[in-house]
Amino acid sequence: MKEVRKDKYYEYIECPICDKKVQRMKSHLGKTHKLSWDEFHNKYPDIPNISGKQLEQRQRIMINNNNDPTFRAKVDYANHNPSNKKLNAAKNNWKNWNNSTCAKRLEQLDKISKKITEYNKSEKHKKVVREMMLKRHENPEYTNSLARYGKIGNRVNLTLPNGRNITTRSQVEANIISELSKYTSNFDYECITINYNYNNVIHSYLPDILLQDDIILEIKPYCYWEDEVNQIKKKACEKAGYEFYFLFSIEDLHKILSSATTIETIL
Repeated sequence: MKEVRKDKYYEYIECPICDKKVQRMKSHLGKTHKLSWDEFHNKYPDIPNISGKQLEQRQRIMINNNNDPTFRAKVDYANHNPSNKKLNAAKNNWKNWNNSTCAKRLEQLDKISKKITEYNKSEKHKKVVREMMLKRHENPEYTNSLARYGKIGNRVNLTLPNGRNITTRSQVEANIISELSKYTSNFDYECITINYNYNNVIHSYLPDILLQDDIILEIKPYCYWEDEVNQIKKKACEKAGYEFYFLFSIEDLHKILSSATTIETIL
């Protein structure tokens, strides 16, 4: 264990701004003064971030954790679950110590994390997730709970004009598809995927209806039409060469079918 000097900052650190005695300057600056550590450190380069006493405690904890397989398992779990902030913080604390064992373990964890990221982007993973979600939706309790909280409507089984059997995600979708089949049989349901970039991450979007191979109809409540992610999906479809329309009622469908760009090919 690295020896900690017992200087004036061993017991506590006195904040030069408010004279408060603290153990960790960085957290104190953020909560009390709304300052970043870099801003403070540029002005007071000699003041450390953490007191010597606190540093000794952390070193003892890290040595104990290094020999604890349970803790290492938790760190592995944190790599697989980026949303787990507490365990990720524990993993990141390892980087603060000049310990060859910790550095080697971190290197192994990074390799595992990269493999998991690659797998999550693969078609195999997408297929597994899709099959899992289909099995979930076969459970009435699951679908009823989603419907109760407004996430989906009651699912409806339909047979398309092309003979394909489908299960719509709501009664609204079923009504619109049934009405559309009165005018044309040249359409399909959830048959293509469009990739789009949201927050610097590539996602796959499954449009509701592909009409005549070049028109996409997305059935969605009006309140969601202007959402950022839905507008990004729309632009991605238009960039791919499709006409794109939102709708939520049979009246909306009639307006689309009567529009200048589609009436000559459908009606």
